[in-house]
Amino acid sequence: MSGANPWRIGVVIALLMGGCARNERSSVEKYPERSIDLIVPWTPGGGSDRLARFVADALQRRLGQPVVVVNRTGGGGAVGHTAGALAAPDGYTLTLGTFELGTMRWMGISPVKCGDFAPVALLNADAAALFVRHDAPWKDLPSLLEAIRREPGRLRMSGTASGGVWDLARSGLMLEAGISPAHVTWVPAPGSAPAMVELLGGHIDVVCCSVPEAWSQVDGGEIRALAVLSPERLAGFESIPTAREQGLAFDAMTWRGVLAPAATPQELVARLGRELVAIADSEGYREFLRKNGFGAKVEGPEGFARFLEAQEPRWREVIQSAGYQTLGRNSDPGSALMPICLVVLLALGVLLERLRLRRGRLSMPGKVKASSAAEAVGVAGLESSVQKPGSRRDGALLIAALVVYVALLPWVGF
Repeated sequence: MSGANPWRIGVVIALLMGGCARNERSSVEKYPERSIDLIVPWTPGGGSDRLARFVADALQRRLGQPVVVVNRTGGGGAVGHTAGALAAPDGYTLTLGTFELGTMRWMGISPVKCGDFAPVALLNADAAALFVRHDAPWKDLPSLLEAIRREPGRLRMSGTASGGVWDLARSGLMLEAGISPAHVTWVPAPGSAPAMVELLGGHIDVVCCSVPEAWSQVDGGEIRALAVLSPERLAGFESIPTAREQGLAFDAMTWRGVLAPAATPQELVARLGRELVAIADSEGYREFLRKNGFGAKVEGPEGFARFLEAQEPRWREVIQSAGYQTLGRNSDPGSALMPICLVVLLALGVLLERLRLRRGRLSMPGKVKASSAAEAVGVAGLESSVQKPGSRRDGALLIAALVVYVALLPWVGF
């Protein structure tokens, strides 16, 4: 090769690269050739699951291949998002990403982040809003915030779990107003519905959740909406003023969108994006959103990418300022506890066995004489165990296998 013409080598390399590019284009043109998995990081029956199943059914009709919803739950969304990020970047495993993707890294829940995905399409977003009882003394957002300033620790709020989207929304709003989030007691709740029951019963003072989740009580005159945390008033709910109109430029929303692994070919991402945007523009999808009380916010790959770029930095600031950065580091060992314990016990067992065999060698400077045939068999067995390392090798292989399993646990499951 030392005398080869460099131009000839360059031509060969160019032809090879062109062939690879043609193969990739060909695979994109033939896509999909088999079923597609759509990972949902949340339990069946919830809002994310319902949206995913509608989208999967519509996408299946457009692509001509089955689209299967796979619920990978656990870790506050970490298990499903991690499985989606680690999937093969071939378009056959997609993920319904949610708001938690932009916060779990800063809360110590999981290292997975928005950059681990290629954004395909944003399909839904719901702005946070603040609600009080109809007879509450606060008629607008400034009067509520003034009450919090005047009497720190007296008011109680709820709407979701501690560190959840609505808790972070009210924390960010209070920080924007120059008030410590600790000046309000956050009462954890499994969702907005039980929080509304507590509000109507007089056990808490304010609920933070999306407008559709509370609109039936607003429409019935039981509660009053003080502000919605969105850039402009929501379509269909124009009577609710924004926080911006009342002097606080802070927006907060939960969202859902389809993601692919980061290395997925851009041509494939663009095609999937076009299909999903077409689904989101259909009357059937708009009717689905209305029936389920979901807000519409649709973006293709480029718009969704810009949206995600803004998520992590803004919520990192809120999480750190509110003191939530270690919320995910609780005392629950998770499903990794048992395999980790097995690794430790096996390692100790191998170490003790090696010490026992070493003591056996030291106690046998020469051949051990047996006084009977039975003892001769025992001596032969001891010598064999000293000389043959098979048991140690098996133990080492078991430990290595368990270490690999622990490392892959978030992906393969327990």
